[in-house]
Amino acid sequence: MNSSRPLLTIGIVLVLLVILVLLVVRASKKNKSATLPSDTAAIEMIDAGLADVQQVHVELLESFPLQARAVVNGMISACDASLSEPMVSYSDLDKSFTIILGTEQPVGTDNQADCEAHMFTELIPLEITGFAAGEYGVAVNGVISSFVLDIDNEVGFELDKG
Repeated sequence: MNSSRPLLTIGIVLVLLVILVLLVVRASKKNKSATLPSDTAAIEMIDAGLADVQQVHVELLESFPLQARAVVNGMISACDASLSEPMVSYSDLDKSFTIILGTEQPVGTDNQADCEAHMFTELIPLEITGFAAGEYGVAVNGVISSFVLDIDNEVGFELDKG
């Protein structure tokens, strides 16, 4: 019997719980106002659901310490909808990021049948400073990807005194 199977099950349950909590938090912040330039009035925005994520991959940026970002591609189909601020969480237990990416639209606009869907690409920074070498997961609205750190991503270093 594989001893890592119970840990994987616990990890999946924790990821699902994090998603549920993030959705509840998102629902509690459902109505908000977006401020436009001073010559126009504020437009009230409402939640238009989750973005239709079709692909996720992680880019590791060559810097010190190493930086990472999730590159998310998908479709927005609601009229006048735009992406809302992504909600990012990290679980040490299963070494994975969970990202909720929603959409929002102005109050009074409906998801009309004559609207055309449009593609989006969103770059979402992932905080990986201090992470040990290993494989890490990323899930955006249920679409899963992973990345590998070949070495520890530590900020400090010690000079060899020998």
